[in-house]
Amino acid sequence: MTIGGGLNEPRDVLGVSTLALLSSSKQLELVLRDPKLWGAVFEESIRWVAPIGMVPRQTVVDTELDGYFIPRGAKLGLCILSANRDRSVWSDPDRFDIERGSEAHLAFGKGVHVCLGAWAARSQVADVGLPALFSRLKGLRLDPNQEATHGGWVFRGPLSLPLVWDKAVRSELA
Repeated sequence: MTIGGGLNEPRDVLGVSTLALLSSSKQLELVLRDPKLWGAVFEESIRWVAPIGMVPRQTVVDTELDGYFIPRGAKLGLCILSANRDRSVWSDPDRFDIERGSEAHLAFGKGVHVCLGAWAARSQVADVGLPALFSRLKGLRLDPNQEATHGGWVFRGPLSLPLVWDKAVRSELA
């Protein structure tokens, strides 16, 4: 799990973040002007498209949830993707917005079920991956001739992310 979670989910968040930023010049401009916002890009990306879309759980006691009885031993599929777009929690939840304050998302779980690798993923993506990608590959843009696609239910991320890197605006790589 450590190897898979340390590679797959950060890769997927990098892809989702890249798609979101390259789809919105306003959002990209905000973060390029203020590098402290890379953390907000990460949090909003995993709220917008949670890399783990569904987690299985089983009740250990009889439970009532929102007026519904759930017996002890019931097998549940908790839809993180849906929870992170709940209109009673998020305004305009289908829109990517790094200014919304996405810290209340459930992408890493909560309580005793919080992901132990959350800090590592944040660091990999927000502190290293995204800043390096956008500072070193100036002129990166979505390929206008191909569409990006996402997939997956339990594990979710980009299946294709066609990009173009314009030679005219390439920066020197360190």
